Amino acid sequence: MIQPFGLRNSLRLQSLARRSIPLSLEHRFADPLAVVWAAVGAPLPWHGTGAATYLHVPNSTHPVHGFVQAVKRFARPEADLTRIAPAYHAHPQAGEIWQALLEHVSLQAGEHGIQRLYLCLESEDEAQTAVTAAGFVPYIQETLFRHPGVELKGQADDETTWPCVRGQRESDSFALQRLHSRYTPPLVQQAEGSLLNHDETTSPLDLRTWWQPERIEGFVYEAKGEIIAAAQLTRGRHAHWLRLIGDLDATALTALLQRALHACSRYSKRPLYVPLRPYQSSFGPILRDFGFEPITTVTRFVRHTTALVKKPLTLPVKEAIEVTLTGIVPFEAPLGGSTQFIAEADKRRAMNDAAF
Repeated sequence: MIQPFGLRNSLRLQSLARRSIPLSLEHRFADPLAVVWAAVGAPLPWHGTGAATYLHVPNSTHPVHGFVQAVKRFARPEADLTRIAPAYHAHPQAGEIWQALLEHVSLQAGEHGIQRLYLCLESEDEAQTAVTAAGFVPYIQETLFRHPGVELKGQADDETTWPCVRGQRESDSFALQRLHSRYTPPLVQQAEGSLLNHDETTSPLDLRTWWQPERIEGFVYEAKGEIIAAAQLTRGRHAHWLRLIGDLDATALTALLQRALHACSRYSKRPLYVPLRPYQSSFGPILRDFGFEPITTVTRFVRHTTALVKKPLTLPVKEAIEVTLTGIVPFEAPLGGSTQFIAEADKRRAMNDAAF
């Protein structure tokens, strides 16, 4: 049986979290005990950036405890699965428990308006069998590069040192969306929900950073008034993450990496990770020159849920029915006009019989 998290489950969840498996690249090196704080601090799962946590209660068929946790993305109908337990190889029935938990969280996500769920695993992980059986589809592989971190140094004049690099602004949203669309394959954009629909006027908020300034810092490389490259630095308790956007040349990439490393130097020394996708393979040599080394390859998965979407009715009810249910002839019988309708129906039936 699977049930939502309650305060009475805190100690059980704390024990499970220590043996859990990360399902999000960005949460891979986060403190496992953060799972408990995320669950306790989310009285309304699936709202804001709240975590939704579900526990597997042992029964005669599957006598093992387990849990899965998902965190909603800010202002987006999407969520990341962050951790799951038990470990895939910890119990012979772990795969069945994974599948049950993933199917349950997908169902709950759809009922709360979440349209896409994401997770990632190492590309050689056998747990992918349970993930795909639960309806998740792989859509991209990433090579993870690691930098050991930089020591704290004195503050430099950013504008003088990197004249083409500046901090990201709210007004850059459209330019970043255009940059992302230009250099990201359409299939990846579709999987990640970054393709704009015809009725949308704003870019996805996952490209923005100002709503969470304490953790995310964005940089853009601007030349002749045009943004040609960008980078997002996400700070964590145990590591930092750097995301690169655009088809960067050596000059732009070098400047953005220098600026990002300088930003990292203002905090305690922590590793810096950069995920590279196949269409970004040209960045690899420059990353190596900066001291980055590839450590593993991960595969990202997505599951599109069945979510209720409310849209305004643009046609009158009668016309909407005619368009939606083709082949059905609607009729309007005035009060007391049932006899006339029956007569007209009999006339049409007689005409159809004569045609045969």
